[in-house]
Amino acid sequence: MMVHNHSYLQVQEIPRRKHIECVHASRQNIHKHKTKTTWLGSRLLLVCLLMSRSIAKEVSEHCSHMIGNGHLKVLQQLIDSQMETSCQIAFEFVDQEQLDDPVCYLKKAFFLVQDIIDETMRFKDNTPNANATERLQELSNNLNSCFTKDYEEQNKACVRTFHETPLQLLEKIKNFFNETKN
Repeated sequence: MMVHNHSYLQVQEIPRRKHIECVHASRQNIHKHKTKTTWLGSRLLLVCLLMSRSIAKEVSEHCSHMIGNGHLKVLQQLIDSQMETSCQIAFEFVDQEQLDDPVCYLKKAFFLVQDIIDETMRFKDNTPNANATERLQELSNNLNSCFTKDYEEQNKACVRTFHETPLQLLEKIKNFFNETKN
């Protein structure tokens, strides 16, 4: 962690999360230099906003790079190894047709995909499919910092219960990861 102290601003860089906090110095310094901070404060605020915007872009690019072709290959292997059946399972997922905004879709779908991977996709322990599911859970946990959990109540309108085969469920998850990657 690198910390820079200036008389009016403290900037902390935490390389792992690429997160910057802008914190004003003690109130005494602000009151002493009120006239100086008026023009300087607005400039520092602008700098903080610009820095946070560029970091948000960098984080989103970082998040899309977390999903590799190997993850998509694992999903394809799960899809290919599914038994063809007419049996259907019920699961909640975002109805993409109700959403015009692809970013909104990705944000809402992420936590639903996470629930499906954790609770719905079950395979016998120590099998290739169980190992593949574990890799997807790890990816999902790594992506957790890329999404905020703000999809709850107001966004439930776009979520519906699907009744589809396990194969169709896996294809939805693969499409989600593919869209997140791009």
